[in-house]
Amino acid sequence: MFTYEAVDRAGATVRGEVLAASEDEALRQLQSRELMPVRLAPRAAAAAASVRNRARAPDATQAALLVRELATLLGGGVPLAEAIEGLAHAHRDDGAGPPLERMNSALRGGTAFAAALRDSGLPLPGYVVQLAEAGELTGRLAQSLTRAADQMDYEAGVRADMKSALIYPVILVASGIVATLTVFLFVVPKFATLIKNPRANIPDFSRWVIETGVFLRDHQMWLGLGGAALVAAAVVLLGTAENRRRLADAALGLPLIGTWLREVDTARWTSMLATLLEARVPLIRALELARGTAQLSGTRNALALAADDVKGGQRLADALESHGAMTTLGASTVRVGERSGELARMLQTVATIHQNQGRLRMKRFLAVLEPAAILVIGGVVAMIMVSIVLAITSLSNLTL
Repeated sequence: MFTYEAVDRAGATVRGEVLAASEDEALRQLQSRELMPVRLAPRAAAAAASVRNRARAPDATQAALLVRELATLLGGGVPLAEAIEGLAHAHRDDGAGPPLERMNSALRGGTAFAAALRDSGLPLPGYVVQLAEAGELTGRLAQSLTRAADQMDYEAGVRADMKSALIYPVILVASGIVATLTVFLFVVPKFATLIKNPRANIPDFSRWVIETGVFLRDHQMWLGLGGAALVAAAVVLLGTAENRRRLADAALGLPLIGTWLREVDTARWTSMLATLLEARVPLIRALELARGTAQLSGTRNALALAADDVKGGQRLADALESHGAMTTLGASTVRVGERSGELARMLQTVATIHQNQGRLRMKRFLAVLEPAAILVIGGVVAMIMVSIVLAITSLSNLTL
C-alpha cells in the first residue's frame, strides 16, 4: 500500500492510497488516472518520515528537489499559485512546509514569485532567485527553474566528487599516523632500559627514538587532548566558506592539486555562467553571479576585472583571457560562441572539458599518492625498528 499526494488536471491536490506491487506500478496507476504525483511512499515509510522530518529544516539537497518539483508542476500546466499551494500541503509535515507556506502567503498577497522565493527562508543560492526573475520576465519560468535545479545538482555533484576524492587520502594519512603512534607508544618504550645503561654505546639516533617513545607514553593524555583540539579546530575553521577559500588558495602551489583546483573552479563558474545566459540573464549580471560561485580568490578577482572590461565594451573572451580567468583554448571556444551566437553552449562545453580534466587529474594524483604514502609510512616504521635493533646490538657488544 502506497500513500500519495498528486495534482489533477484541474490543478487540485488529491491525496489517497494505492495498492501496487512496486513503486513503478503505483506511478503507472496514478498516471492512468491523469494524476501528477508530488509524493509517493509506502504507507509505513511515509508515517516514519513524517515524524522524523517534522522539525528538520530543509538542506541544500532538499531545496534543489523542491525547485525541481515546482518546475515539473509548472511544466505540466499547473498555475503557479496552485503549484505552490499543492507543494506546501504536500510538505506540511516536514521542514519545507513553513517556507512554502510563506511563499504561498506572499503570492496570495500579490508579491512577485522571485521576491517570495528570496524571502521564503529556503537555503537557495542567489542565482536561483535571479533565474526565477528572468523566467518571470520571459514567460519561461518552468524552464528557468529546471536549469536552476540542474545547476544545484551539478554543484552538489562537484562537492560530492571533492569529498569522495579526499576521503581516501585522509584515511591513508590518518592510518599512517595511528600506526606510527602505536609503535611509539606501545613498542618503543619497552626498550627504555637500554638507554639507562651508562656503559652502553647506543647510537644517538636510537637514543633519540627511544626517548621520544618514552616521552609520548608519559604524556599520552596530553597528546590525546592536543589531537582532539586540533581536529576540533580544523572542523570549526573549515566550517566557513571564507576559511575553505583560504585553504584552497594556499593549496594552489602544490603539484597536481593546484591545477586540479583551478580546473574544478573553472568548470564550476563557466557552467553557472552558461546556465544564466541560457535563461537570458544579462551578461554583466550573469558574470557577477558566476563570480559568486568561484572558490579561488584569484578567479573571483579576475572575473571582477573581466566584468569591468565587458562593461567598457570589450568582448567576453578577450576580457577573460587577458585577466587569466580562462586558458587560451577556453577563450578560443568562448570566442567562437560569441561569433556564432552560441555563447551559452560553448561555455558549457568549456565547463565539461575542465570537469573531465579535473577528474582525470585527481585519478592520477590518487594513483601517485597511494604508493607514496605507503613508502613514507613503511619508511618511518622501518626507521624505528632499525633504531631499536641498533640499540640491542650495541648492548650485546657490551656484554661480549
